[in-house]
Amino acid sequence: MNLDPLDRIQRVEPPPYLLTRIQQKIESAKAEKLPLFQSIAIQLGIALLLIINTIAIVNYLPKQDATQSFTQSMHITTDNTLYR
Repeated sequence: MNLDPLDRIQRVEPPPYLLTRIQQKIESAKAEKLPLFQSIAIQLGIALLLIINTIAIVNYLPKQDATQSFTQSMHITTDNTLYR
């Protein structure tokens, strides 16, 4: 295997002030904040979504009374007395 081309690889020098530019971009990204109105709107939207989901789940859960009345009306036993 010929590895001679690898001998010609040289170290790349970064442009001057590259690190300070990167740090400036990081600091400017940290400084950017969401406006108060948008923050409140997003929080209210999430809260509304959670409330709607909770209401939907509570309304669609099977109620124990309905299950018991159905099993009684169909004369179905809910315990393991099948073979007695």
